[in-house]
Amino acid sequence: MDLKNLTLHEKVCQMMVVKANPVKHIKQYGSIKNFMEKYPVGGVFICNEMIYDKTFTVDKIREAVSEYQKYSKVPLLVAADSETSSKFLSDEFTTLPPCMALGSAGDKALAYDYGKAIAKECTSVGVNWAFAPVCDLIINRYNEIVRTRSITDDPDIAAEMLSEEIRGFQENGMLTTGKHFPGDGCDVRNQHIVGSVNNLSKEEWMNTFGKVYKAVFSAGLSAVMVGHISVPAFQNDAENGVYPPATLSRDVMHLLKETLGFKGVALTDAMDMGGFVRWKYPRRQAEVEAFKAGLDMMLWPREETADLIEQGIESGEIPMSRLDDAIERIAFLKSKLEPFGFAPIEDETKSAFSRGVAEKLAASSSTLANNSLNVIPVKAKEIKKVRIITSTEIFLSTRDGADKLSEFIAEKFREHGAETEIKKEWDVYLEDFEAGEIDRDYDLIVYCAFSSSALPMPGRELVNLHSAQRFDNDKTVVMVIGTPHYITEYFPTAETVIHTYPDERCLADAVDGIYGDKPFLGKIPIRI
Repeated sequence: MDLKNLTLHEKVCQMMVVKANPVKHIKQYGSIKNFMEKYPVGGVFICNEMIYDKTFTVDKIREAVSEYQKYSKVPLLVAADSETSSKFLSDEFTTLPPCMALGSAGDKALAYDYGKAIAKECTSVGVNWAFAPVCDLIINRYNEIVRTRSITDDPDIAAEMLSEEIRGFQENGMLTTGKHFPGDGCDVRNQHIVGSVNNLSKEEWMNTFGKVYKAVFSAGLSAVMVGHISVPAFQNDAENGVYPPATLSRDVMHLLKETLGFKGVALTDAMDMGGFVRWKYPRRQAEVEAFKAGLDMMLWPREETADLIEQGIESGEIPMSRLDDAIERIAFLKSKLEPFGFAPIEDETKSAFSRGVAEKLAASSSTLANNSLNVIPVKAKEIKKVRIITSTEIFLSTRDGADKLSEFIAEKFREHGAETEIKKEWDVYLEDFEAGEIDRDYDLIVYCAFSSSALPMPGRELVNLHSAQRFDNDKTVVMVIGTPHYITEYFPTAETVIHTYPDERCLADAVDGIYGDKPFLGKIPIRI
């Protein structure tokens, strides 16, 4: 795709990825046509403002995307956070188990189909650019935001599985974006809120994140999302001992483009995140500085930033060569989509295929982590009453989801003929077991610890779960649902432990596994 004949303003706007918000753009500019004429951006992002407006059905999203494409002089990149599914776009689409389930399953063909499944659904509404896959490694077990978004902590396994996932996306009409360079998963800090640090040495980095990125570049990765993360081992630009985020660091861009030889687009993570805005510059200057540092496209910049960069180039403050490099990379990125076209690709088989992938992954990823007392498989005729003790993290959204999934688990036990009871308050750790004060009217007690991608669960609920390691071990099952780190963090002496993921298909297979109806085929994908 040739972008050389665009005007200076058009070239600068190609670097911008803004939120696709028809309501805002029509209100502010009169029409989407007027907006695209004033700021002929290179890409739009399907944003929360659109998705959470329930009037935006699949058809409405498709219509909105088509409207932006219609008035774009250069075909648009249409992006979405497609890490695990297209479900966030619409309830009509399919949710896949989290990326770490691929590490549990260890199936390269399934990794390919994972990318293909997401691509088939996303492209049906015109979304052609995935902000995925997550190339981070969960090196620090207390990292707040990576957790099950990462396939594994093993760079060799990650390199292999991610390469297949990328091919699955890109051979089915959807560009990919490895994130979050130079690598999240080392720090406990959350770059959405404050600056984060990848504190590995050069040798450690090259043998972990460096190995992963070299592999995904070879697999044809289209773009890299640069995080608001510093990597001091490769930076010489500290000020008063503080390193700027990678999005403002020429040193990190040299690592990406020169040392590693990446030829695709370097995209910023969202420019409204705390890890970016906390640096010394006012935001209007910071966004210009990110471009000067070597970033090719910007995610959610202020629209006026295009005018400021244009002024900087005209004044000579910013060399034209910087813009030429960015435009060449953007043109190459868009050229990858030309064989597929930029219009929505309707495929009647898309959801059936995606559901099949979800079911296969669920069946392959649940793990029997410990069965030292041979509690599993249980005998259905002996399990008349099941007590489920549930606990989750402090965030209300996770808590609401855990309540629904706990009821789902209970229903699966009922389908096997058991009477079930769900309890959240379970203070038997305070009771004297020998005194007989504990209500033991159950044949199986299942402790469900839900953990997704947030901080450890609050203390009170956690203490309740100590009971899983105190008594009736011969009829106790612990289910760690989410990050496997909870096994060693909270259940180090539990004798019957299952690890699975917060997905109904995974949970159904885990219950079937308890009864011996299905084998546990997964493995723990990280060192715990």
